[in-house]
Amino acid sequence: MLQLWTTSNLQRLDYSIRKKIVFYAPLTEHLDFHGVEPFLYTWSGSANVVYRGGARTITGPAPVFNFSGETPAGLLANTGITFRFNAANGLNDANTLIWFEDRVPKSTPTNTNPIDSGGNWAGNVPVFVSHLTKANSILANSEINAIQTALLDMAQVIPAQPTPPVSAAGTFVLETPAGTKNGVNKTFTLSQTPITQSLLVAWAGLWLKQVGSSPQELQYTISGTTLTLGSAPAVGHDLTAQYVT
Repeated sequence: MLQLWTTSNLQRLDYSIRKKIVFYAPLTEHLDFHGVEPFLYTWSGSANVVYRGGARTITGPAPVFNFSGETPAGLLANTGITFRFNAANGLNDANTLIWFEDRVPKSTPTNTNPIDSGGNWAGNVPVFVSHLTKANSILANSEINAIQTALLDMAQVIPAQPTPPVSAAGTFVLETPAGTKNGVNKTFTLSQTPITQSLLVAWAGLWLKQVGSSPQELQYTISGTTLTLGSAPAVGHDLTAQYVT
């Protein structure tokens, strides 16, 4: 049986953060997890991996874990492997998902959610996945870093909030751009035409980068009063713009 807080070291977290965690799968040397059953991991063939004590050949459909000495790397996600949690866990929704790929910390929305709406791993391959953690809300960067540090003593470097430009001209505006937040729409409208260099846009607590065209994740373009995002905000996401006219 999974010893949730002991196994993960999440007991080191303040309760105000720990209570927000609704799903946790260590994926370090077993398939136990805290969430909605079931979990499916199947494949065929064989793979050479390093386990505690030395190299070993694993034959499918047995789960493929890997180690470096006594340090667990995680569960293998690869082409041809079915790696699926129950969709009822909601791992694909807008709330924060935290995980490690080959012991490198990841989180949404800074990184693309690797779990599709059916609960399947749809992210990078081949990688070893560990410490898959789901929150019940969109976490602040400080909370994400606290969880990642508790899990692996390793926190993700998330881009810092940019310093607003100084301007002595015009009028300062702080507003919510007009537009539908439904996970599909990426186009929004400002109430006034901004000085382009003064515009700062924040989505779900993260500052976006202004680019000239073809915005990607965590980027946007501005043309007159039309704001185009690289990703579509979901229902309930905060979207704000501040600028000088």
